[in-house]
Amino acid sequence: MRRSVGVPPPRVSYPGRLPRLTRTPWFGPRRLGWGWSPASWQGWAVTAGFVVVVVVAMRTTHRSAAGIAATAAALAAYLLICLLTGDPPGSRLTRR
Repeated sequence: MRRSVGVPPPRVSYPGRLPRLTRTPWFGPRRLGWGWSPASWQGWAVTAGFVVVVVVAMRTTHRSAAGIAATAAALAAYLLICLLTGDPPGSRLTRR
């Protein structure tokens, strides 16, 4: 089946999966292991932002409860962004 140039691929729906909010995935399945890895510049920007937030939270709060809470909140936000803007998590090796 051939597609016209410039036409985005259809969005695939998986049972129990939220629809992706972006036209192209920001995160794709990992090559090894299970999970996501950045697949576009937007995914890399979100990942860099997550790392900056975690480093700043740990350096400014000196590993206190507030720093751990900020890190947990950043991780929850990061995982939600991965879920809403990426393809289903997994491994590329198992999809062959």
